Amino acid sequence: MTKFFVLTVTSAALLLSVGGAAAAQTTESPPTATVRYDDLNLSDSAGVDALQSRVHSAAQSVCQTDLNVRDLTRYALYRSCLRNAELAARPQQDRAIAEARALLLARDTLRQH
Repeated sequence: MTKFFVLTVTSAALLLSVGGAAAAQTTESPPTATVRYDDLNLSDSAGVDALQSRVHSAAQSVCQTDLNVRDLTRYALYRSCLRNAELAARPQQDRAIAEARALLLARDTLRQH
């Protein structure tokens, strides 16, 4: 089974990251990134850390516009978008980790019987 979730930047975060007027005029869907985790063992901390790193990278890719760290306002908006995107992905991450740990527990329980 392929395991992944889609990270979507919310409209509010997108409006902040691209600039209100420009983003308000667009009818495009918000940017998304697919975060795969089928190769990770989410029942251990190394797998969880790797998933968090992938989510962070995906958030960077969907929030990245023409970032210029010298433009402090734009950089602050980028950081806000990044934080919001990662927070939006948290329930999906938590669900994937819980499912992996439940599966491990079920396997261990079956082995004991």
